[in-house]
Amino acid sequence: MVRAAQAITDAAQVSAKAVAETAAEKAAKTAARKETQTATEPVIATQQKLDEQFSALEKTQQALEQSFAELRQQQEALQAQQKSLQDMQNALEERQAEVEEQTPESRFYQRAAKLVEKGASVEDLMKDCEIPRNEAELLISLHRRD
Repeated sequence: MVRAAQAITDAAQVSAKAVAETAAEKAAKTAARKETQTATEPVIATQQKLDEQFSALEKTQQALEQSFAELRQQQEALQAQQKSLQDMQNALEERQAEVEEQTPESRFYQRAAKLVEKGASVEDLMKDCEIPRNEAELLISLHRRD
């Protein structure tokens, strides 16, 4: 009987020891969970802030892409306008060439008109433009009245 009582006592001690170890393990696990939770809260908050910043950056990127698309459209419009202006310039150059290719007589009179504007005399006009005196006098009187 003593042995049975000793066996029961030993079993009770082992059982109490096991219960104490289990309770200690639970307490350690609970403490570890609390510690992990305390350590992860700032990480989660930082992750949320990063997610918000990333979302804001995505919106900014979309706005920039839209701006670039608008700039491309404006550039294309400017290129079309530049081509139109170049075409107009070419047409004007052709027209100028046509004017310059007028008859020799009209070129003499144009040259004479420029000389009169610069203050040329009748003799200068007759000599430089090869026109008769009466025409040179007429040109001077016409252009000096303007």
